[in-house]
Amino acid sequence: MVSKCFNPVCSAPFLHLHVGKLFRFDTPSGQLRIDANAPKPIKKIEFFWLCEACATKFTLVPDTHAVVRMVALHAQVQAAVAAL
Repeated sequence: MVSKCFNPVCSAPFLHLHVGKLFRFDTPSGQLRIDANAPKPIKKIEFFWLCEACATKFTLVPDTHAVVRMVALHAQVQAAVAAL
């Protein structure tokens, strides 16, 4: 359950959906499929929230080492331009 802004230095409480930005990430449950006939692993859905002030400066992206990572918006734009 989301209770506060994802930014660790921000203490803004989550009160309303229309304030800030809500993120949804699907993550694997960690179960491996050993048998090809076994059902697919269930994906875990996690929600994270950035308050209105933090959402203007940061975004959340999936990370291979953790569930999610916060990055500065200008860094994300620079990476997208570099990929062109």
